Amino acid sequence: MYAVRKEDGPRLVLEHFGIKDPSNGATARMGEELAIAGLPIIEGRLSADDGGRHRIAVSLIRGGKIWQQFEGDTPLAFEFVDRETRAVKTYYRLTVRGRSIGKLLSNPVFIANR
Repeated sequence: MYAVRKEDGPRLVLEHFGIKDPSNGATARMGEELAIAGLPIIEGRLSADDGGRHRIAVSLIRGGKIWQQFEGDTPLAFEFVDRETRAVKTYYRLTVRGRSIGKLLSNPVFIANR
């Protein structure tokens, strides 16, 4: 689940946001928790409901703090490997802003060390 704020015109669409454990292929999506043994892979895909190209700014939040920031045009796919030391349990979420297509906030995906 995710929330979008935009009154009229094209809107942001979060097609996919999840975490994958490369050690066993297990995955978790928004609202779920993944017990992870390897380095988490964070994947996502964003688009606009009109199918057009719109400039967006994406912030990937880990444990309440901005972990990654990047910009691009919709449709936009991304993948990051979190190689940094992390707490025993944490979460990731997205905030996305687009001048012409509004704002988006995802629900978190939780991970815990196995």
